[in-house]
Amino acid sequence: MKRNWIIIMIFCIFLGVGGCDKGREEHFTKQEAQTYIEEKYGEAFTFVEEKNNQDEDKRTFIFQAKEQDNLEFEVYSNRASGGLFGCAGKGCEYKLSDTYIEKSEQTRLAEYQSEVNDDTMQFDVENYSITIVYKTYADIKPSITKAKKVYKKLNKGLPKGANILVDIKYSQNSFGGIFPDTYVSNKKFNVDKESNKMQEAYVRTLYTYRLADTSVPQEFLEKIKGKNYVVHLQYGDTYKLYSLKASSEITYGVLFEIFSDLGYPIEGNASDYKVTYNSDVYHFSYEFYDSENKNTYYLKNGEQVQSSYFGVNNVAGVTISLLDKNVCVYDETKGEKISICFDKAKEVYVNNRKSNLDTAGNLISELDYVIEYSNNCASTCNKEERERYNKYLKLEEEFGSSLISYNVYEIDEDVYIIDDSFKDKKGFYFYKNLEKIYLPEKSNYESKENLEVLFACDIVYDEKSNTFRIHKKSK
Repeated sequence: MKRNWIIIMIFCIFLGVGGCDKGREEHFTKQEAQTYIEEKYGEAFTFVEEKNNQDEDKRTFIFQAKEQDNLEFEVYSNRASGGLFGCAGKGCEYKLSDTYIEKSEQTRLAEYQSEVNDDTMQFDVENYSITIVYKTYADIKPSITKAKKVYKKLNKGLPKGANILVDIKYSQNSFGGIFPDTYVSNKKFNVDKESNKMQEAYVRTLYTYRLADTSVPQEFLEKIKGKNYVVHLQYGDTYKLYSLKASSEITYGVLFEIFSDLGYPIEGNASDYKVTYNSDVYHFSYEFYDSENKNTYYLKNGEQVQSSYFGVNNVAGVTISLLDKNVCVYDETKGEKISICFDKAKEVYVNNRKSNLDTAGNLISELDYVIEYSNNCASTCNKEERERYNKYLKLEEEFGSSLISYNVYEIDEDVYIIDDSFKDKKGFYFYKNLEKIYLPEKSNYESKENLEVLFACDIVYDEKSNTFRIHKKSK
């Protein structure tokens, strides 16, 4: 029960509910509302009026903030809805909340937008957002430098608790989720350090997709190119090892090199080309981005086929898999799933039956009821994701060490922390709501029995078809 109250208090903080511990059975008065905001922000406010509400469970008071040029905002006395997101406990019926921070941030952004004329800046005042975009390697450090200056200007004199973040991201929409981005969130943001990190990540991404940018120093590009990655390559009845330059990701640009090496009929360049296989025509282009659904795709005989960030590892008779002792390529041509596996120790391929119960990380993506916690949050985050990221940071603080190496997720409001390194003399374990819990099977962290516990599910495996079905356990 104590843990539940802790979680409730955390959510009250994240949602800006300043009066969560002051719940009671009747509405708050105008004077109490004024005391609440003055104590919360340490400023003087002037009462303007009380709005008439048709909803008897809600009262709305309008105040002016003297330190923000008499900015008007609302203070609400609301009846809590109950549950995790409302005030809980006996007699906790009404709570106070306000819109001071939101109105302050929106007003400051709108004013700044009217002052500047800069095509590298994108404003979303409604969502308290400003983004500075870059186009090339040469733009990265100047953009980050500008972002810190803008951050200081925007946040100067804002009320306590307000914080307008300044995002930096790549300009082309279709590559928005691929090229690196960052954001300025405090005055201690280190421009040189962040610029170096972002420049390196940008060049790695550039070469991963086999794109060109003449502003990248040649010695930097050669350094990134230096490492090779070996993968499994299957085409037709042939299985072999194949060396990729600088990246193990199978992007359209990397596929262009593979198709060329295998002698496929090909027209175009690494950014936009067509190949023919078994009379089917495949068209790959970095222009193929569905902005409405935020999906990338390629064309097969003119029909769209969805891809993953301009990448696909099974297409036009070619299958590419990462080199790992557990990686198997399935061959269904014989009427059943026979896996062709690579024995890393002996460096040979062998035929072997294998269940496709792989890793916990892969299993997460199969379950739509599992809410993953991200360990970072930049310009791509929406409001819900930012709140979840704040929960992640609070959880990390309570856990007492970094969570970046672990899988962190939520199922039915329970928070799980798992990793196959969690083992002691008693066996494997995981954390549920920060409580250490031991798993039933001690020899393999990712056994069927353990996965059923880790993901609150039942797993039914069909040996004949070599497939499995997952059902969420009912509470």
